[in-house]
Amino acid sequence: MLTKDNHGKRMIRFTILLFFALHCLYVGASAQPDRLRFERILLEQGLSHASVSCALQDRRGFMWIGTYDGLCRYDGQHIKIFRGNLPDSTTLSSNFIQSLYQDRQGRLWVGTVNGGLCEFDPVKEQFRRYLHAIPGDLLADPVAAFAVRQCRRRCLRCRSGP
Repeated sequence: MLTKDNHGKRMIRFTILLFFALHCLYVGASAQPDRLRFERILLEQGLSHASVSCALQDRRGFMWIGTYDGLCRYDGQHIKIFRGNLPDSTTLSSNFIQSLYQDRQGRLWVGTVNGGLCEFDPVKEQFRRYLHAIPGDLLADPVAAFAVRQCRRRCLRCRSGP
């Protein structure tokens, strides 16, 4: 037989359990990530070429888009195109961008087809070229992928290929 004392304890337990369950549902629902938002970037918005070979979002939030005709940096509203000019050693060594990588120090590395490897300097908005004059050497081939291992100096291993 239920007494007023037992009934009161059950109501308190039920109320606490109900509060806890509702709290868990609220926390679970609010912890869901925001929906992803995609934007289509076309030639009309300033993309340098319709064929995109790679993309990367850097630590500052810029989207870097490698194309067959240059490297595009998208800030969410505007596109800036970086292209190579062979006589100017502060530009990309090739306009055909094959791969992108950002290392632990935040440096952006650009692998190109037949132009080797380039490092982007965000302060000067210029590139440093890493080229070898030996035909068939890795940096003369397309830089298809990056692998990094820790060492005291800059260590960046590139894999050539299509």
